[in-house]
Amino acid sequence: MHALPSVGTLHHACRPCLARALRSVTSARWGGLGGVSAPRPDREPRSPRREGGGEDWRPSRPPPRSPRPPPRPAPEAAAPAWDTEEAPSGSGGWEEEEEDGEVGGRSFGASSAPRSARRPGGWASAPSPPARSWVSTRERREAKPGAAPTLAEQLKGEALYGVAPVRAALAAGRRGPPHALFLQSTMVEARRKDAGAVEAIVAAAAAAGAAVRYVDKHELNLLSDNRPHQGVVLDVPPLATEALRSLAPWEGTGTPPVWVALDEVSDPQNLGAVLRCALFLGAAGVVVCARNSAPLSPAVSKASAGAAELLPVHAAAAMPAFLAACAANGWHVLGADAGPGAQPCNAVAVDRPTLLVLGSEGRGLRTNVRRECAALVAVPGAPAPAVPLPPGAEPDSLNVGVAAGVLLHVLLSKAREHGGAGSA
Repeated sequence: MHALPSVGTLHHACRPCLARALRSVTSARWGGLGGVSAPRPDREPRSPRREGGGEDWRPSRPPPRSPRPPPRPAPEAAAPAWDTEEAPSGSGGWEEEEEDGEVGGRSFGASSAPRSARRPGGWASAPSPPARSWVSTRERREAKPGAAPTLAEQLKGEALYGVAPVRAALAAGRRGPPHALFLQSTMVEARRKDAGAVEAIVAAAAAAGAAVRYVDKHELNLLSDNRPHQGVVLDVPPLATEALRSLAPWEGTGTPPVWVALDEVSDPQNLGAVLRCALFLGAAGVVVCARNSAPLSPAVSKASAGAAELLPVHAAAAMPAFLAACAANGWHVLGADAGPGAQPCNAVAVDRPTLLVLGSEGRGLRTNVRRECAALVAVPGAPAPAVPLPPGAEPDSLNVGVAAGVLLHVLLSKAREHGGAGSA
């Protein structure tokens, strides 16, 4: 490294000497091997000497940005004739573009050309999107018509899933002979708590002439639409309702019967809950609307824990006419309502055949159905909530399945009391 000259050897007013000495040190610092000086890579050349001596260490300003080049012409079209005259210095090298697609009074035809012609390699010449790497089931079936059909395509009826619904359907026999029984291939019956029920299902299906097949769990999920199938799915004919116009008069002996009428209950879970309560509590039957009601689907059978397979369900073409015909035959028609005009259910005497009518979710009883009811009953709630609630948050009604369970319990208990007192 070069030695820095002493200050005494330099003239006190010789700024260039001092600058050259500092430059020699800098060049030696950034030089290569052997003391060969090299310019600093990250520093631009210095500007000329300023007035008054010395050199300016600030880097020079970047050159002005060049004007924007003209658009490229289309490959198939001839190159436009641009104006070769020099533009005024204040215009930046280009004159302003006018609305008619002219520059300097001369038309260049770019504004009227399509975008693909004005911009080669643009959207018109862009490559097509990549092909889809997956195929749907329908496309796979169309591509291979000779392939084996899936389980969903092999169904002859509908897929009834769940241990309780399948066992009840095989025991009742209301659906007709089953077609096939599908069991999960990874099922270990010895580890199941309901191993006895599964064995009874396999025996009943084989006795009814159904083929027993062990399939993958994924296939069962597709058959049951990803609902809890418990490893058991039965291919069985659909369950239909029986048409009913009115209820027959009561003979007057024994316990008065209690029926349930559902006015347009469209939720399968609610319909299944009502059927389960009606079967468990001892209702004589259930009537639904022929239209605007949930059908007796596998979802209803699963929600009812198999009660839909055991309890006969009837359908009325017109609910108001059905209620009027029942009232003419001596039935006491009670409508479930949470309004102010309803009386508590525990205050109603059940000394004759009774028909309990429940409305749909949210709307309740329709107006023409309410008119055919002899009285309205309600489930009495607590006078005050046990927990503090904000104003307006108090529940004002019950779910139709819960309300059906409470009302049927009270009415059937009173009917049994009347039947026992009459027999005594």
